[in-house]
Amino acid sequence: LRPVEVAYDPVPMPDPPEVTGRARRALVGGDMHYGYERRGGLLNPFHDERALNIFLRVAETYEPDEVVLLGDCMDFTEFSTRWLLRPEHDNTTQAALDAFALYCATLRDVVGPYCAIYVIEGNHERRLWENMLSGSARSIALLHQAGSSEPVNSLAHLAGLRRLGIEYVGAYPDGYPKAKHWINPTLVAVHGEGTAGVPGASAARMLADIDKSVIFGHTHRKESVTKTYHGADKTRVRSATSFGCLCKQDGTVPHGRAQVSWLQGP
Repeated sequence: LRPVEVAYDPVPMPDPPEVTGRARRALVGGDMHYGYERRGGLLNPFHDERALNIFLRVAETYEPDEVVLLGDCMDFTEFSTRWLLRPEHDNTTQAALDAFALYCATLRDVVGPYCAIYVIEGNHERRLWENMLSGSARSIALLHQAGSSEPVNSLAHLAGLRRLGIEYVGAYPDGYPKAKHWINPTLVAVHGEGTAGVPGASAARMLADIDKSVIFGHTHRKESVTKTYHGADKTRVRSATSFGCLCKQDGTVPHGRAQVSWLQGP
C-alpha cells in the first residue's frame, strides 16, 4: 500500500465562526465500505456511488457545521480474518484507498474550510492494524514518518486525511470500539458493536449501554429507539438512532448472511 497523492493544498483549520440565529447542523453518515471485487476484468465497487453523491448534495444544500462519518468507510477486504478470502478481492485495496481519498477531497470542497469533518474508526478500519498485530509484521504496525505522529499503516496517513483538514477519531490503541465523537454534550456518535437479529433491538441495546443520546452505524439498518428518564430534578429524553448505510445493498459487500436487509440513508 502507498499513501494516496491527492492534488490538494493543506486545509488550514481555523476556528469555525460562531453560529447565531440557528442551531448547529451536523450531517452524519457512514458504512460506505469503499472496496472492490474484480468481475470480468473490471472493478465492481462495494460503495454505492449514487448514494454517496446524494450525501454530497445534502451537504451542499444544508451547509452543515460539521460532518461525521461513522466508520467502515473502507471495507479493507484483503485484511479480513473473518471471511475466506477470494481471488476476486486480491490487490483491490489501493484502488479503494484512491477512491475514498478523492471522495474526501470532494467532500471538503463541498462543505468548505470552516466545516469540521470527523472520521470515526469502525471495525473494518480496525482490520488494518489488527491484521498486523496478529502476524509477523507487528513490529512495524506503529512506525511513522519522521516529524509525524501518524502511523504509516493507518487510514489517516494512507488517505491523507490531515492534509484535507479531516480528523481521524480512533487512532490505535484507542480505536474501535472505543472511538467516539461528541456532537454536543448530550449527543455522541459511535460506530457501534454487534447486530441484533430483531429490527430495533440494536438501537435498544445501544440506549441501554449509555445515558446520553447516541447516533451509530454498523448495522446498515434504519433504527430509532427513544426512552424517557424521570429524575428528581427534571425529565430527560434519550434516543439511539441509526440512519443506515452508504454502501450497496445487493449483496456485493462480503457478509455472512444468506440475504441482507440493509437500508441506505444519511
